[in-house]
Amino acid sequence: MDSSDIHVEIPGYVALSSFILLAAQLASERWRPTSLNIYAAALAFLSIVTSSVRRRAILMRHLNIVLLVTWIVYGYYDLFPLATFAQTPSHLCQGWVLWTKIGILTVTCVVVPLGIPREYIPIDPKNPMPVPNPEQIASFFSLGMFFFLEPVVFEAYRVPHLPYERLPPLADHDSAKHLKEAHFQYINILVNLIRMFPYDSFRIWFLALFSSVFLVLEPIGVNGLLRYLEQGEEGSTMRPWFWVLLLFGYPLADSTITECYFRIYLRTIVRLEALLTQLIFEHALRIRVKAESSEGGGKDDNKTSNLVGKINNLVTTDLAIIKDAMNSIALVSETPTLLLLYAIFLYTVLGWSAFVGIGLTIALAPVPTYLASIVRKYQAERMKRTDARVHAFTDIMNVLRMIKLFSWEKRMLSKLSEARSEELRLLRKRQYATVLGGIVNFAVPTVAMAATYATLVMKQDLNASTVFSSLVVFEKFQGYTNVIFVLWTRALVAKVSLDRITDFLNNTELLDGFESPSSAQAIQPSMDEIGFQNAMFSWSGDTSSGTATPSSRNFMLRIENKLSLKKGCLNLITGPTGSGKSSLLVALLGEMHFIPSGPDSFYRLPRDGGVAYAAQESWVQNETIKNNILFASEYDEARYKEVVYACGLERDLELFEAGDETEVGEKGLTLSGGQKARLTLARAVYSNAKILLLDDVLAALDVHTSKWIVEKCLASDLVKDRTVLLVTHNVKLVEPIASAVISMKEGQVSECRYCTPVSINKLHEALHDVNVDDKSSDLAKGIPNPTEIQEGRISGSSVKLYTSAIGGNHAVLYFSALLGMMLLTQAMGIVQTWFLGYWTSQYERPSKVPVVFYLGIYGEFGLFIFGALAEVILGTTMRWLDKTPTSRIVTRFTQDINAIDTTIPEITKRTADLSIRLLLKLAAIVILSPIFLIPGVAALTLGFTCGTIYLKAQMSVKREMSVAKAPVLGQITSIRAYGAQAMVSEQLLSRINKYSRSARVFNNLQRWMAMRMHVISALFIGVLSWYLVYVKKDSASNTGFSIIMGVTFTDAIFDWVFFMNILEAQSNSLERVDAYLQIEQEPKPTEQGKPPAYWPASGDLRVENLCARYSPSSLTLSLLRCIYTTGEVMFDGISISSTNLDSLRSKITIIPQVELTEDEDKVTLDTVISGGGSNLSVGQRQIVALARAMARSSKLLILDEDYKTDNIIQTSLRNELKGDVTLITIAHRLQTIMNADRIMVLDAGNLVEEDGTLRALVEESNDKEALFALVLDGDLK
Repeated sequence: MDSSDIHVEIPGYVALSSFILLAAQLASERWRPTSLNIYAAALAFLSIVTSSVRRRAILMRHLNIVLLVTWIVYGYYDLFPLATFAQTPSHLCQGWVLWTKIGILTVTCVVVPLGIPREYIPIDPKNPMPVPNPEQIASFFSLGMFFFLEPVVFEAYRVPHLPYERLPPLADHDSAKHLKEAHFQYINILVNLIRMFPYDSFRIWFLALFSSVFLVLEPIGVNGLLRYLEQGEEGSTMRPWFWVLLLFGYPLADSTITECYFRIYLRTIVRLEALLTQLIFEHALRIRVKAESSEGGGKDDNKTSNLVGKINNLVTTDLAIIKDAMNSIALVSETPTLLLLYAIFLYTVLGWSAFVGIGLTIALAPVPTYLASIVRKYQAERMKRTDARVHAFTDIMNVLRMIKLFSWEKRMLSKLSEARSEELRLLRKRQYATVLGGIVNFAVPTVAMAATYATLVMKQDLNASTVFSSLVVFEKFQGYTNVIFVLWTRALVAKVSLDRITDFLNNTELLDGFESPSSAQAIQPSMDEIGFQNAMFSWSGDTSSGTATPSSRNFMLRIENKLSLKKGCLNLITGPTGSGKSSLLVALLGEMHFIPSGPDSFYRLPRDGGVAYAAQESWVQNETIKNNILFASEYDEARYKEVVYACGLERDLELFEAGDETEVGEKGLTLSGGQKARLTLARAVYSNAKILLLDDVLAALDVHTSKWIVEKCLASDLVKDRTVLLVTHNVKLVEPIASAVISMKEGQVSECRYCTPVSINKLHEALHDVNVDDKSSDLAKGIPNPTEIQEGRISGSSVKLYTSAIGGNHAVLYFSALLGMMLLTQAMGIVQTWFLGYWTSQYERPSKVPVVFYLGIYGEFGLFIFGALAEVILGTTMRWLDKTPTSRIVTRFTQDINAIDTTIPEITKRTADLSIRLLLKLAAIVILSPIFLIPGVAALTLGFTCGTIYLKAQMSVKREMSVAKAPVLGQITSIRAYGAQAMVSEQLLSRINKYSRSARVFNNLQRWMAMRMHVISALFIGVLSWYLVYVKKDSASNTGFSIIMGVTFTDAIFDWVFFMNILEAQSNSLERVDAYLQIEQEPKPTEQGKPPAYWPASGDLRVENLCARYSPSSLTLSLLRCIYTTGEVMFDGISISSTNLDSLRSKITIIPQVELTEDEDKVTLDTVISGGGSNLSVGQRQIVALARAMARSSKLLILDEDYKTDNIIQTSLRNELKGDVTLITIAHRLQTIMNADRIMVLDAGNLVEEDGTLRALVEESNDKEALFALVLDGDLK
């Protein structure tokens, strides 16, 4: 029988039952019709005949409610009296008919609705899921007990790691696309939460309210049972088995409601997290990319923040904090109801004395509230310092290779440690306030209990039923006030994160098109016209802010009069560094703020035919080479091969083992600068865009490849009739094919001239028909490390790392003292409870809290882990950096460090405390009832077994969640230029769905374990109560003590297993950090490797039989020992292989191969440089590198020269360097090395020619044509 047959037959079964009930009712009441049964039968009949799935579900729900109400009425009048001493069933005279009706009703409205699978109702009937999520079709009983999840649980338990594909599919109502369509119009950061999820919000509120009612049943049951033991049948209304059944059934009913609440609440949290993630990332696609003032800049408020790092922090750390605090929402409805019910119960058993304790509790309530506000204040400050630390680390990661080449690891480590120390200082202050708040919350119920019992004994003697039932309430009250403080503190901390997200969404500057209608519409130019008229542009809407990108000056792009770019032709844009060439392109793209200069001002870039943009800094996605070129365009094999050929990528693809299916890694880690530039160009050319904006795409290419690109690509049919705007410094190289040349100077157009492109034959002559087919492009054969997913449980090395970080060299002594203090605290609590059974004046609960634990953890522990991690990252090899995506490293320093700072220490303390409490509670029960050693051990064993199964299952899911949390945004400007926001949004939705799918399973796994622990708890309490009442028949005081210990023991089992598994899950962060502490490292400095103090006295360099993996930078990397080599290199008489790396690299200076052009504008010493040099142009960054090289006064200077290094730099090097300095120039043209003392020619990694002078080299060269081409290239400049 399939699911559809079940759903058709169930209404028929219910209808038949209704007719039987109707017949029985008519027979017992002399043919008087019962309208309720007729109505139920009608509902059942309609549910059979209807064809609508939704309508059938509504009718069945209505029918079940009608029958359930009838069943409750029968239960109250005919079943409840059986539990009393004085009452009898109201309809007992009906005999077997009564029990038949109750039995049929039980099956009809309880067993059937709870046990039959539900029918799948798709969100979109036209596009249902092929396989629905098991949760969507599970029966209510399966939902309550989480049986629908058991196939996943046991499969995950059997295998080392459960792959993502084996997880249940994401329900259609949880998909990111559905959430976006249904709720995006309501987004307003939590204010509209109820409006976004009205049905779920109501159910959460109702279940939290209903759960608070069940919390009072436990003290009522204890009071009734003990009163029966004290007074017997005469003083009792209910039979003892009723109270035993209540103590057994209460945990089951409460846990069912609680787990239902958590299931809905956690689902809502995942959905809200998905929505906020979408909101943050989609907002990032609308903001203006510029340098912004950092809030957490530490001592220097002028430092600029890292936008990508800030976004990553928002979607990881801040969203995690908000998610953890969302549970406090239930307190809005639960707290007042629970406090009212507790007050009523206490007044019932204690009289007016109860108001003494309640009054003290209310009077002392402002104290923890005040402490919570202090926690919030410190948290806000701490998050600013966290941003500063993440910003500093992100900056370091962006230039880590340069840091290693200059041997600046210790300096950067000191910078990170300083930022970390500031963060930990505020974290400690926050924890001081948290610990103090915990002490206050522990003391408030204690004072209230002492005052209550002190006033109670003034008028009456204490008895067991009064003491132990009120003690249960006070225990709950104490725990509840502690929870309230924790959740309230979390809510205040989350408010800080909410404010940060709100500030990001509301106060970040948007592009003009998203803020207000642009004043560019003051004049309507021709729809096909591309250009400007009387327009000014700045990088910020606030022109007085001083913000400047690309420079730190108040940069302003001014276009006076009219500038028209020729359509369907190549337009050349040239000028010195910092003149505004790149700004002209991004202004056309709408990335800069438009300021009209008059009523006729406008700027125009038609987008109807599409726009493609190749940025100056190449943008490569973490995809295959093929997918990077296609970039959402349809695959056309002929066009694709033509583009690959024209962009000079054929040879590169042949050398890659996987060809164009090679994964290039994050930011193109496996590609050289030239390969990334050509890949970016290929993406633009392959696109169907009619307008191509190319920002200095020839900069990273050598002379041969540049000429190949000009001839085979820019002058080919691939760009024919397409408008090309090319920024370049190679004017003479590209000018023959240009139709317009625009010269820029100081942000203005200094000249605009139109010309006629030469014919293709003349172009061949101009370029000397250079052939690069036989030239081997640079190649990095490495591929990124696979996604890091460990298998199995937390490793022993991670545990050792944690314990050694806390206890240091005296870990045994530290943990012995800590456990002794915790043991004493718990033992005195149990003794106090036992004394209460005899005399309340002995009451004195200790208020000891292991403060030293917190201070130890939040002190050296955080600094130790962070410092060790930072040290190994800075000390790792170039090879490891090339294979590891930066986002993974950043995640270690954000999400994982945050977990180590806060979550893991808190849960560790809680777990240790619960372990001691568990053992002492069991010992107390066994002392009074030795036979319960077996059930106690059985309960522990079952709890441990469930926890082990859960732990194995959830670790796989947790790791999948961590992997799915990686960033997805790349170069925002390029995304907008291509108009690819929709495509990137789709990719974002896919990533969010992957995270939500694993997060939903992870949350349900927690509830699966919790439900089973509740069942174990209910069985243990029920059996213990039955044994104490009907078998042992002990005194009321001993029975009350045993029940209290039993209740707290089973609660401790659940909490212990729960927190143990949470600790294991959260320790995934510790495990991943520990794994990074084991990565490959460069050799550490040794005493033997220290060179003499005078070394190097000269720049003498001798190389013998040097062999290394070939790339254009092999020689540089070999001299600095960045790659593995064989052979011997002697620097001033000492072998570099035996010299410490820090000593070697600190004595050699390198000016790396980056974009370098003439720069007539000076960068002053007062210029503040932002992260990654983002507020400097590329040429200005090179000037800084040159100044650094000269200031170091090294004896060996390596210039890894770009093909366009200008005369100013060459002149500076010749004039400023001292005579004893050895200059090694890795040159691309002979003009650079005209005055060199020694010249060597490399080909494919081999030294093929060598001579002392340029003249001799030219005379003896076997490839004079290539040498003359290099000379010509110097003229082209």
